[in-house]
Amino acid sequence: MQIERAVKRRAGPSAIASLLEHAGDQLQSDRPEVAVRACYSAVRERLASDVDAAESLTHWEFYQQCQQAEDEAPTAGDGNVDTLRAITEVYERATFSDEGVSTAAAEQTLARARQLCGVGDFASVESADD
Repeated sequence: MQIERAVKRRAGPSAIASLLEHAGDQLQSDRPEVAVRACYSAVRERLASDVDAAESLTHWEFYQQCQQAEDEAPTAGDGNVDTLRAITEVYERATFSDEGVSTAAAEQTLARARQLCGVGDFASVESADD
């Protein structure tokens, strides 16, 4: 988690790209949980300014705030809240579950995060089997 904190201090598009690059590197190193956490950090960084969210919000509180913002201005969110929910669910498993996440789920999460953040190739965001 140290890389996510260090990159977050630099905030902005380059920090988001760095987090997603780190996620890809972690996938290559067979560390899907670390990759998913980096993806979540990138997505949260990307969306935080859209909803003016406090850094202290839990992952589900942050999701709820994004959902509320999209409900209030549906055209502003472009459906990002659905993607955020999928990423948040995998992040929760990667962070708090003893089961962890599969490489396929982490790859799918990275593709979704890239799409949501508008960074790099989006690859496939089709459903992954866990």
